[in-house]
Order: sequence, then structure tokens, then C-alpha cells
Amino acid sequence: YCRQSSPIMDNLNIQSNHATDEGGGFNCWGGNPVITNTSISNNTAHSGAGMDLINSNPIIESSEISGNIAGSGGMGGISLIASNPSFKNVTISSNLANSMCGGLFIGNGSLPTFESVILSDNQATGRGGGIVTENSAPVLEHLTLANNISSTGSGIYLSKNSHPIIRNTILANELGNEINANAMYGASIPNISYSCIPGGQSSVQ
Repeated sequence: YCRQSSPIMDNLNIQSNHATDEGGGFNCWGGNPVITNTSISNNTAHSGAGMDLINSNPIIESSEISGNIAGSGGMGGISLIASNPSFKNVTISSNLANSMCGGLFIGNGSLPTFESVILSDNQATGRGGGIVTENSAPVLEHLTLANNISSTGSGIYLSKNSHPIIRNTILANELGNEINANAMYGASIPNISYSCIPGGQSSVQ
């Protein structure tokens, strides 16, 4: 647990922990940690099972977040609330949410940056297998989303006035639509360019 602090974390293996609420592996509120060469795996929580970041701006490099399981609160891999992390050479894989968002949740105006990031084999029993954006407009670039699973928005699910820019990104996911925008709580419109979506326009709804 990291609160208003900025530790340097290198060569760690954070695994098999449990939180009854948020952040089974790592929970950070108002901090700016540097996390490198670290594995966060097989943790469980109500939500944000791997990592839960609130008002935080960490640097995360050469690390893996995998095999974490979230309960009904969702966000199996990573949850971002009003946070602006930097991800470089990071793999987010094989996480499960027994609700919404298997891999990465981007909410409340969060603006993460990405370089060589893979989201693969994440699964949500609800919406958004790979990424869910909510009330945010992130730039989703230099990403590969593959084999993520959910019934709606297997790659990316947009909710509540989300307007992401998607570019230089590969989407190749299973089941459902690659990108799904829910207009129930305000229109969400993606801007897509220079990206590979094997399903084509029909996979974007």
C-alpha cells in the first residue's frame, strides 16, 4: 500500500495476496512510485485485483501484471482513477474480472501513456475484455490487444462520455465486438487511425 509516497520498486514478485476491497497486489493513492522488472500475479480483490491506482502517476517498466482475479467490482488487471501512469514494455495478461474489465480500466480523466504494451488473454464476464474507458479521453497507442474475451467490447469498451484516440494499435480478440461504445450515459466516440482491426468496420459498434 502506497499513500502519498514515491518508492522505487525493482525486481519484485508480488503474488498471491488478497484484499477485501481494492488492490490485491498493489494499491496506490496519491503517489508516484517507479516500478521496474516486477511481476504482480495471482492476487485477488473485490476490484483492481492486480493494481489499483488513485490520483497517482507511477512509472511502470519491464513488468508483468498477470493472473489476477477481481470479484463483482471488476478490473481484474489494473484500475486507474484520475491517474496518469507511464507504461513501457509491460504485459497485462490472463487477468479475470467477474464483472466489467478484464485487463485495464481507465476512468475519471486518467491519461496513461504507452510504449510496447501487450494486453492478452484477459477476460471479463461483463463488458470489456481488454480495456474499459469511462469518463476519459486517453490516447491508446503502441498497444497490442489479443485474445481478450467478453460478450461486449472484447478489445475495448467505452462508457460514459469516453472519447479515446486509438492509433498505431493492433486488435485481434475473441468473441463480441472489438470496440463497443455505450451511449446510455452519454455518447462515447473513438477516433481510430493507423491501426489494425481484422474484423474491420463491422467490429466497431
